[in-house]
Amino acid sequence: MKKEGLKSAVALLALCITFLTACHKDAETYDPFPQQTPNELNFSWEGEEKGFAITAKGEAWTISAPDMPWITFDVTSGEGKDKRESVLASVALNRGPAREGKILIQVGGQRSELTVRQEDGRVSLGEASLEPGSLALGESIQNTYLKFPYQKAIPGEELIFSVAVTGDGAAGIDPVTGSAVVLDAQSGEISIPLSGTPTSVGEVILTISVTGGNVEVSTIPAPVSAEVLDLNQPHPDAAAFVISGWLANPTGANESGGNYEYMQFLALRDINFANENFAVITCNNAGQTDGVPPAEGWMTGGARTYKFNITSGTVQKGEYFYVGGTSGKINGPTSVNSIPANKWVKQHQYNVQPGDDGIGVISNGNLLAHTGLTYGVAVFRGTAVDHDTEPMDVVFLRNPIPSYTLFGLVNGEDRGFRVTNTDYYTVTDVIKYINQYDATNTYYNVASVGGTPASATQFAINQFLELRGVYNVVTATWTTPRSKNIATLNTNSTLADIETETSTKMFPAP
Repeated sequence: MKKEGLKSAVALLALCITFLTACHKDAETYDPFPQQTPNELNFSWEGEEKGFAITAKGEAWTISAPDMPWITFDVTSGEGKDKRESVLASVALNRGPAREGKILIQVGGQRSELTVRQEDGRVSLGEASLEPGSLALGESIQNTYLKFPYQKAIPGEELIFSVAVTGDGAAGIDPVTGSAVVLDAQSGEISIPLSGTPTSVGEVILTISVTGGNVEVSTIPAPVSAEVLDLNQPHPDAAAFVISGWLANPTGANESGGNYEYMQFLALRDINFANENFAVITCNNAGQTDGVPPAEGWMTGGARTYKFNITSGTVQKGEYFYVGGTSGKINGPTSVNSIPANKWVKQHQYNVQPGDDGIGVISNGNLLAHTGLTYGVAVFRGTAVDHDTEPMDVVFLRNPIPSYTLFGLVNGEDRGFRVTNTDYYTVTDVIKYINQYDATNTYYNVASVGGTPASATQFAINQFLELRGVYNVVTATWTTPRSKNIATLNTNSTLADIETETSTKMFPAP
């Protein structure tokens, strides 16, 4: 063959390598046209077969994978009879890191290469968690496990785990050494039991390691943080009290000039408000669908927020107490009964007086909304509150939608109504507000006790919002999230109608 003919044959070979249908349903098929000729093959960690074809005019050809024993072929040579000749490449199971090789194709003295890549085949271990998530001081650890998912296993393979236990609460918790786990499926969940009896409170760090076994792993779970709690003591982060309900639309209140609305709270410990001050702020967003985001958040004032400072009075653990107008009536001006004076820790004539520290001017006598847009109540530790102060508790009714201007950029900074970790909200370093988006445009902190329907915020005259939930003071979490119940009042309603067996409770009970 002339030199020009050989060059033409090699060029045609290099351009006409193409995948054929292989042994797997998902095998890729490539068009043999020059502009679509592939230059690499990609295989799963499990090993598989893929076919390609060679066309070499009048020249014999050979293929090989030098120093790559994990790549084999059904045929390694052909006669080059000016037609497509099929080759089936097989890649073996990979139980190590991702690997790469070359298929060498030779025609006479000329050669071409095809890259082969196979994904990492080591077992992958996912994020770990402790279930349940806390431990009790002085109590034997029972039915408590470190759990984490795994992938890329071959049934019957064994891993051996160890768990180091450190931190202030580590005393009495047994470390784990040489715990063998047989993986019974390609993917699943690993559970490592813990044992011991904690003898000190505080944080526990559980660090997982793989100390042996017959298979490599590519990832090991990050250390898990847990707490040893004293079940006889409240958690240091527990709220002092939580929001348990309110009356937004008392009978005849508007006709009588307002001053009859109030909020109910549940004390989670004994509190002397003269020694430990708090603030309660209401949020009424009527007419704010196309407005400017509240730059000062809960301290916006005007007709939008109203502030009550609590600086006197006492309550006992497990007791309901009240903040609101000066009338004290259970259900508006015609109500026969009043909330006892010793249950009020703050009364303020909100219909004619500005809120404490000048935050809030209620000209129409409505403190709390009872229809329309998202609204709510927040409580704060101390009376010094600004736009960035995190509440101790917060409840909103009606889920906000993007057109509700409850959050947005003001002079390049995120501003809005701050929330805290509650039964409905989760905060991070950057997600702090209701109605907030993150960098990926995911919508956060929009849940509310009221839910999405418009009726969630429409309270008829006489209707008391009873929140039902259980707050665990030992873990500082909501064991049962608050739900919304409507208690219909009348002129003869008593305290028993708004402090019921189903109202918000604490655990352990006082």
